[in-house]
Amino acid sequence: MLNRHWFSLAAVFVFFIGSSALSPTPARVRGTVTIIDGGSLTVKEQDGTTLTIGTDSTTKYVDVVPSSLDTIKVNDHIGTAVKGPLNHLIAVEIALVPETMRPGRIGFYPWDSLPDTSGFPPPDRARAHVASGVVAHISRARPEMTDTNMTNGTVSAAESSRIGRTLTVTLVGGTSAEILVSRTAPVVRFIPSRRLALSAGSSVVVWTRPDGKARIVAVGKGIRPPM
Repeated sequence: MLNRHWFSLAAVFVFFIGSSALSPTPARVRGTVTIIDGGSLTVKEQDGTTLTIGTDSTTKYVDVVPSSLDTIKVNDHIGTAVKGPLNHLIAVEIALVPETMRPGRIGFYPWDSLPDTSGFPPPDRARAHVASGVVAHISRARPEMTDTNMTNGTVSAAESSRIGRTLTVTLVGGTSAEILVSRTAPVVRFIPSRRLALSAGSSVVVWTRPDGKARIVAVGKGIRPPM
């Protein structure tokens, strides 16, 4: 009986150790690269914790370079973190996405909490959203964290105003949305790159796959990727 008791305790101990070791990798990891090995990279996250993420031949790499609001034009494809309700979207950041990265994107879905660099308070403190799409219309218009959603699409019109720009974006799926962008929201461009662009000290955002390995590694070039 005693041996059976100790066996049960040992099984419980192993279960908890195994459960801890199998903790899922976050969908997105943000931080600074500290170690690069042949089949992995280690990232020190913004909260100070470290995480090692596997990479393989299917992992894609992109450079994230500074751009500007005025460079956004009709037929550009964008991904932008937005806050506010669907009838009052405000950009927190915008990424110009190359043609090769458009396939497989979803029009609108929940994202992560990001610094609110929009310069505008949310009208009703609603969830922020990441909007990724092609800009359809543009009008001119200490960051706190705000919830976001992701929207992907193509710009169909652009209009400027005194406060920033209002982008009309045709989202993946055919619907459209207007997104207000202030001059304080960071604008970047994705440029397809290679693993050689990655080095210790690089600021990155890593998109992971369900198996925990890296799907996309976005490497900031002189900037911290804002998405």
